[in-house]
Amino acid sequence: MTISNGYTDQATFKSYMGLTVTTYDTFIDQTITAASRAIDNYCQRRFWLDTNPVARTFEPQGLLTLDLNDDRDNPLGAEIGDTTGLTIATDPGGTGTFSVTWAATDYQLLPQNAAYAFPEPRPWTSVRAVGTKTFPWLVNTWLTHLNRVQITAKWGWPAIPATVTQACLIKSARLFHRKDSPQGVAGFGEFGVVRISQKDDPDVCSMLDPYRRQPVLVA
Repeated sequence: MTISNGYTDQATFKSYMGLTVTTYDTFIDQTITAASRAIDNYCQRRFWLDTNPVARTFEPQGLLTLDLNDDRDNPLGAEIGDTTGLTIATDPGGTGTFSVTWAATDYQLLPQNAAYAFPEPRPWTSVRAVGTKTFPWLVNTWLTHLNRVQITAKWGWPAIPATVTQACLIKSARLFHRKDSPQGVAGFGEFGVVRISQKDDPDVCSMLDPYRRQPVLVA
């Protein structure tokens, strides 16, 4: 298999591990992919960026602001990482047809300075209507479509943070070595069997905690 939206690559991992043989290449790809998805689940967001713009629909919860992370169909939320090809359209009548296309002057992406955030650029997480535009909220909602906003964008983060890449290397290394301890036994010490801890690697957690999103609970 090949690595799917990984936060590091095979060559970098092999250099990190001091590996030169090709014997484990397929297993390495699986390990990096698994570690990357574990990071997604822990952080409740994804850091890889769509190659091409993808259309997604949202149910507005107000007239002026649309919280992209309040995406009930996606526990990892929705964040705009690149404005290339960005379009916004609305469906005022709830017919399933997004007939009203918004101009760039009709909305503002928030946070305003996401592209200049420290220590690295961050994605935009909400859209604010400006001028005369408002989101179609609580308008003829009876027996109509509620997902009345369609946003086409490159979802994800502008670039994978270096900290996330390092966390992926550490997590991948741990998963890689699990092949040598399939029963949870890491070896034998002075006092007998040494078992693998059930707790996550504290270094990985401390690196990822600043990027962790607290999901919004929806009843």
